[in-house]
Amino acid sequence: MFGKHNRAGACSALEARLEDYVEGRLNEREAEEVEIHVRSCARCTEALRHSRISVELFRALKTRPAPSPNPFFVSRVMAAIHGEQRDQDSWKPVERAAWRLCWVATVAVLVLAFFMLRIHFSPPAIAPSQQSQVQALVNVPVAQPANQDDSVLLLASDDNGR
Repeated sequence: MFGKHNRAGACSALEARLEDYVEGRLNEREAEEVEIHVRSCARCTEALRHSRISVELFRALKTRPAPSPNPFFVSRVMAAIHGEQRDQDSWKPVERAAWRLCWVATVAVLVLAFFMLRIHFSPPAIAPSQQSQVQALVNVPVAQPANQDDSVLLLASDDNGR
């Protein structure tokens, strides 16, 4: 029932009821369930101890009057806020320049990638002198078919012209 533990150390089902248990707001059955579980779970025992300390500290703070702030408190806080705003405002031009540089770099990379791909996938140009050398090596006459029937015959023949 109380098997899952959270970061604070108490079981998740019990954690929500610890403060109510310490302040006596649980009915008898719920209080008895908490007591039985706390006896068998070291983590919940520790969480209950911390909960009791917290409740006692809050009760002690409620009985004391709140101290009055220093007369210069408001002006010091406002000066600190304005100082932080000035610090943030002084970085705005640098931030804008950095974003512009980022966009320019992105566009430059895209343009470079486009040209690199274009160069990579474009067929190499063969000079006419090289073409005649290739034809001499292969010894295959290059002739365009005269009509559609020649095209079909050319496609149907094998490498030896049959």
